[in-house]
Amino acid sequence: MSKASPNARIFLLLGPEHGEKSEYLDAIRRKIASTTGDAPEEHKLYSFESGIREAVSLLQSPSLFSSHTLVRVLGAEQYKRVEDTKVLIDYAAHPAENGTLVLESDAPGIDKKIEALVIPERKKIFWEMFDNQKHGYVVGYFRKKGVAIDHEAAELLLELVENGSDELRREADRLCLVFGKGSRIATEDVERYIFHSKEESVFTLFEQIVTGDLERALDILQQLQLAGTGQAHQILAGLTWQLRSLHAVRCAVDRGMSAPEAATASGVRGKRNQKMYAAAAVAIDTPAVERGLKAAAELAVELRSTRPAVHYGLLSDFVFRLTVGGGEPARP
Repeated sequence: MSKASPNARIFLLLGPEHGEKSEYLDAIRRKIASTTGDAPEEHKLYSFESGIREAVSLLQSPSLFSSHTLVRVLGAEQYKRVEDTKVLIDYAAHPAENGTLVLESDAPGIDKKIEALVIPERKKIFWEMFDNQKHGYVVGYFRKKGVAIDHEAAELLLELVENGSDELRREADRLCLVFGKGSRIATEDVERYIFHSKEESVFTLFEQIVTGDLERALDILQQLQLAGTGQAHQILAGLTWQLRSLHAVRCAVDRGMSAPEAATASGVRGKRNQKMYAAAAVAIDTPAVERGLKAAAELAVELRSTRPAVHYGLLSDFVFRLTVGGGEPARP
């Protein structure tokens, strides 16, 4: 077996944060392109489908389309067998001159013999952002694109997009494309364009819930399911956001404001929305809204621990209880 030695043509990207990992991969691609004069030919392999020999074979075979080959291997923590380690050690000793190997894993570490093949400068761990970092990330990302976003709009985007900075970037890019450089994005813009391609959305769903129209609410939920408009956690996040807004309006009413005044003072925008929230604040009392928020938090935990196949059944039950009572916002 060849002696193991660190090699600058091998990268090791670890950790669960895919957004920053994607940005780092983009930097690798740009560096290769600036050095060779063209974009690399790229291959993405998965450890559970492909052996490490396939990755090495691609790196050692001349590319027909580019002067450089970039091979990404996802799930590198699966390579634990002696034969896999030997293949990588042998490759590290004699790497392809026109090849770059990127080993990726969501874990914080992989087999130590494999890690030893990567120089420290090529090993990066990408941790998920803390909740208190995400708002700054969103605002900063829009700023880099030349677009401003209101505080509440950024908070709503974070509520609706759960899966880390890679998904946040995709949704932010959509909004920037629609509004253009130099614009300012408000809450209603996020509401409209996260679900822009559908007549029905989590917002029209909430309107039917608070007006007590169970049949229409379940019909909208089914339409969202059939159309693939948002995953279950996104729909729940949208409902939770609106329940929080309703709670703010309801608390203002408890302090002596009229319902229309409370809707305006709580930051609800648009005459139609203000009218809807004001009517809901009259029809549904504060403890009922708080029961709804508690049920939403419990459902969020349940969605994370159950199979996707049952998510819409759980959501349907939640919408039913939210609309007609039974522990969630019980209508008087």
